[in-house]
Amino acid sequence: MDAFRAALELNSRHETARQSLVALLLADNRLAEAEKTLAEGLALNPRQIGFATALARIQVERGASATALDTLAAVAPHAGDSAQFEAFFAALLHRAGRHREAVERYSRALQLAPGTGVWLLGMGLALQADGRSAEARAAFEQARASRQLSAELAAFVEERLGEWSSN
Repeated sequence: MDAFRAALELNSRHETARQSLVALLLADNRLAEAEKTLAEGLALNPRQIGFATALARIQVERGASATALDTLAAVAPHAGDSAQFEAFFAALLHRAGRHREAVERYSRALQLAPGTGVWLLGMGLALQADGRSAEARAAFEQARASRQLSAELAAFVEERLGEWSSN
């Protein structure tokens, strides 16, 4: 850690040194230091979606979901073709009750990585919460058809689809 800190003192924009330091801090469960190091890196390069995503994950872990959403929103215009970024942003939006926005982000993620089961599941949940039942059912069916879900998630999808069968 000392070597990476020294490298950052010489060149605060050295992203590889910052990434390595953050990895070591996280491995040592030093979340506050990792968060500070990522925030500093993001201040130096506001387009660094990797730093923003890692920072947002730490913020969520400490219960600051609104701050995490702000962090992601600030770099969203620079996310480019990152399906992972879009899906993570969508999941946080859904958790915050911003279901329509979550659907938009899941749609982008799925355009970039079609057929990703867990994202189809997330899309279904966001659609259902937004009152779009027919679209939600279709998303759950696609999630099931992907055959990518864990046993627990597959059972959850079956339960959701069963709700429509019983109506």
